[in-house]
Amino acid sequence: MTEQEIEAVLDRCMILFRYLQEKDVFERYYKQHLAKRLLFNKSASDAEKNMISRLKTECGCQFTTKLEGMFKDMVLSNSTMDDFRNHLQKTVNTLDGVDLSVRVLTTGCWPVHAPPVNCNIPSQALRAFECFKRFYINAHTGRQLTLQSHMGFADLHAQFYPGSAKEQPNEGASAGSSGIKKHILQVTSFQMCILMLFNRRDAWNFEVLSISALRGLDDSF
Repeated sequence: MTEQEIEAVLDRCMILFRYLQEKDVFERYYKQHLAKRLLFNKSASDAEKNMISRLKTECGCQFTTKLEGMFKDMVLSNSTMDDFRNHLQKTVNTLDGVDLSVRVLTTGCWPVHAPPVNCNIPSQALRAFECFKRFYINAHTGRQLTLQSHMGFADLHAQFYPGSAKEQPNEGASAGSSGIKKHILQVTSFQMCILMLFNRRDAWNFEVLSISALRGLDDSF
């Protein structure tokens, strides 16, 4: 969409907004969806900021304080991650191959709720987060970080092997002579926990898989 088309859409949105009687309900739902767009990098920042500016003009600064705080957190998080990556380079720390990206959210600005169940984060990802946590706490004395695993996502580099040793790749396939196909899977934190268990075993009982993804199992499984 062109800038003029976006402006026209926002103008029509504000006309509809003026007819709403329960604007606090709109603010709650808008904040929830905005949070998802920001955290999953699905937001058109300029258009979002334009919309928030219009809401601020219409309803006052108190109506948009938390929304503006969410954008501020994203900017600060980007700066913090740049500092963290510089720290990793200086200390020659590869985080076991994990490319970590953390968003530090201010309590009270974001619609953060307690997860319905606890998530057993894989050890590689958990060690990477603990490394960032130590870096952040050292840089900001007195602050606390709580991992909100249910709000995260991951890109998994997966390899799909042929069904049997005799199976040959299709003619013209780009999987290579071994027939291994490589894909990048974008999944939620809970899906990551389940998929990474298959690095340990090829098949799982559903009950055991559920327990392991939520609470973890010892090395005997």
